[in-house]
Amino acid sequence: MVRVAIIGCGIVGASIAFELSQFPELKVTVFDKQPPAQGSTGAALGVLMGVISHKTKGRNWQLRETSLQRYETLIPELEAVTGRKIPFNKQGILMLCSEGEDLSKWEKLIATRDSQGWQLELWDRERVRDRCPHLYLNDKIIAAIYSPQDRQVDPTALTLALVDAAKLKGVNFEFGVEVEGITGLNSQVSQIQLPSSITVNKSCGTGILPVAENFDRLIVCAGLGSAAVTASLNQLVDIRP
Repeated sequence: MVRVAIIGCGIVGASIAFELSQFPELKVTVFDKQPPAQGSTGAALGVLMGVISHKTKGRNWQLRETSLQRYETLIPELEAVTGRKIPFNKQGILMLCSEGEDLSKWEKLIATRDSQGWQLELWDRERVRDRCPHLYLNDKIIAAIYSPQDRQVDPTALTLALVDAAKLKGVNFEFGVEVEGITGLNSQVSQIQLPSSITVNKSCGTGILPVAENFDRLIVCAGLGSAAVTASLNQLVDIRP
């Protein structure tokens, strides 16, 4: 059994925990000093800007395209397993263009997306008014880009659903527990230092956590808190707002 520790349970940590839960040979534990989705995830807009992005090739586009495709199956999958409703806007997104905007670059992107099998539309001012009569347009708005296949998801609801689904697969979540340090015992084992004598509500019941736990793999997903966590390894990851 490979022991995996994940530090941080925002959307990134929860997603990784869920994906790793599909492998029975892994024993996954997630630590977070707060309940899930309390940091950057809770403040995120959840807008999935893939098709409308100007990334058209290479890894940057491949990741966006794969993510958009996965969300179409992931949301219903999580809702079915957990019984949670995840707000998921499938109406697309609209980007307004102001005067001075180079619309030719958008026309080029529209052609590229069409060749890739994705939709993107350039709307003139009149069409924006017709399709979105509730939208206020000042005199500087000359057009809009409509991306019907981009999405928006509620990041908090999604994170909570990922946590529930991962729990059902045996992932252990330790909320209210702050990781105080990491020690590399050797090239394959890391030891996580935890506050001593802390009583926490574990997914399998209430218990006392040991002062330290050993893991074979360590994944740091603590956002801005990652810098403090990695400092104890003498491998500082300098993450700032």
